[in-house]
Amino acid sequence: FHFESRPELTEETLKQWQVLQKTPAQQTSYTDKGEKPLRGGYVSFHHITFWVGNAKQAASFYCNKMGFEPLAYQGLETGNREVASHVVKQDKIRFVFQSALNPGNEEIGEHLVKHGDGV
Repeated sequence: FHFESRPELTEETLKQWQVLQKTPAQQTSYTDKGEKPLRGGYVSFHHITFWVGNAKQAASFYCNKMGFEPLAYQGLETGNREVASHVVKQDKIRFVFQSALNPGNEEIGEHLVKHGDGV
């Protein structure tokens, strides 16, 4: 539990917290998944796109520290004036790191201002 303000910590809340601390963690079981849907089941995905402040640096980090390999690039040199994209791979995993090239890119820019780097 995370208590936002300590004055609201009551005897009752403290007792509940102590009980939870003593309760052993329980694992979730997925043996009964229920009926399968007729359509729309998940099969796979091709890649995950990360919106980051510096796509080149993020891709470089994953290659140097996590064992990924560079796979593709799109940016000014390839004719895209809006977004720089660096793709890295490891076995069947594909990550795309994108960063805006122009300050006017509101979609990526606003997301980064509000949330920072993310998926």
